Amino acid sequence: MVTNGANQAFVNIMLTLVDSSDKVVLFTPYYFNHLMALQMTGGADSVLLGPCHSDNQHPDLGWLQQQLAGPDPPKMVVIVNPCNPTGVLLSASELESAASMCAAAGAWLILDNTYEDFVYNDSKHHCVCKDNVVHVFSFSKAYGMMGWRVGYIAYPGQEMLRQAGLTDCRLGDEMRKIQDTLAICPSQLAQHLALAALQSGSSYIQQQIADLQHNRELIADALSP
Repeated sequence: MVTNGANQAFVNIMLTLVDSSDKVVLFTPYYFNHLMALQMTGGADSVLLGPCHSDNQHPDLGWLQQQLAGPDPPKMVVIVNPCNPTGVLLSASELESAASMCAAAGAWLILDNTYEDFVYNDSKHHCVCKDNVVHVFSFSKAYGMMGWRVGYIAYPGQEMLRQAGLTDCRLGDEMRKIQDTLAICPSQLAQHLALAALQSGSSYIQQQIADLQHNRELIADALSP
């Protein structure tokens, strides 16, 4: 589903999957717009702020497992990868583990991949493919299209949900209701620009990311003890 940026994508997902009384996990430090979206729709008191490990800022999956195993588990867990604001990139094993934990507890895992291209050295960004995982993507950062407001949602299709026994889950249909109410669609011009960006290939992105490498090294060196 193409949306007016990743923020609207998150709102579509949130309004589709949770009520204001449902618990939602955000890991600190969190992306502020995720919390604001939950607050604006009455869910502020239902937000659980999960800790990250102090030595590497990775989400504490042990804490998450405890919450999911409790008598009143969260219905949705949100992870930004790479993280805004820390820049931390989670490994494939961490993401797969988080998805499996959530699936076992009947919870949705929302992965915000806005900074998917901002990885360095030999690191790789990983996307989990499971029937309880919904992905958010954006054209704003890597393609420099902030003002054009184009993002998209990748979600499990009806056949995948059926195979998982979720025959009554009409995720796409319900999100389209939200989309039609909030924005209907991004402008046609913005969609054409986003398509052209995809068709141009990855060379533009690779050059932009490479140009940031030196700045990253300078900051890392300044922050080193």
